[in-house]
Amino acid sequence: MIIIEVDNKKVKIPSKYSEITVKDFTTYWKILQKYDLLQEDDIIKRDSDEVDCTLEIVANLLGIDKKDVNRIPYDKANEVIKVFNAMLESENFKDDYDSWCFVHNGESYWFPKLSLDKITFGEYAEVKQLETILGKDVANRFDFIPQQMAILCRKKDEGKYDYDREEREKEFNNLTMDIVMRFAFFFVQVESNIKQKYSNLYGEGTSIGKKINYILNEYGWLNSIYDIAADGVFTKSWKYNAIESVEEAEIWDVLTYMSWKSATAEYKNKYEELAAKQAKQKS
Repeated sequence: MIIIEVDNKKVKIPSKYSEITVKDFTTYWKILQKYDLLQEDDIIKRDSDEVDCTLEIVANLLGIDKKDVNRIPYDKANEVIKVFNAMLESENFKDDYDSWCFVHNGESYWFPKLSLDKITFGEYAEVKQLETILGKDVANRFDFIPQQMAILCRKKDEGKYDYDREEREKEFNNLTMDIVMRFAFFFVQVESNIKQKYSNLYGEGTSIGKKINYILNEYGWLNSIYDIAADGVFTKSWKYNAIESVEEAEIWDVLTYMSWKSATAEYKNKYEELAAKQAKQKS
């Protein structure tokens, strides 16, 4: 923290991601998204937005009403915003976070393995659903990450049913942003690995793949569970119903099946196109 004296009061301003919680950071992030700071068509409006945005962020950092910021000397307000901006640009979180451990409220939690061992398809689908639905709005970019972490990050030897998910989400809303940013980059690595192995599910090169990718991105991954459950391939009727069976299946088994279905549908589509073309030539 950097201590700045403003209006005869000493105020602590976070200078590192480890000094600000995700709950507080999302407040500032949403302020930034309210203003069009990158548009170039109306320079006057952009400059006005920059001033208003600065005043609102400074007000929040100092814990005062926005209308009271005007009585603060410009050099002090500028000093506050410079500290905040420096924090945003200060750290690079790109690293290997395979099974990375962090401590929160005296308890240790682990990221899952990059290979997603012991993670079920239901868990992955739920994590992706949060990103797909809530992440469509840039202003909500960080809101859902604590929820994702509550699903995937656990204490040593802790199972998916060994804790209260809602309580864990509340706890993780107070995680510091350095931990949250590391998880965000970890999940980017996870996604990259999956896209490399199952490129046909992400619309790369095939018309069927593009359709699948559109459906998953538009409506979410949880819908895929119902489609796969209807096939009955993963059903363990002695233990789960059809939907639960897909949710409890290993992620790689289900992704492989989805990839196979996509490839089969693409083959059938190409075969029918070729057959129609040959029939037309004969006629």
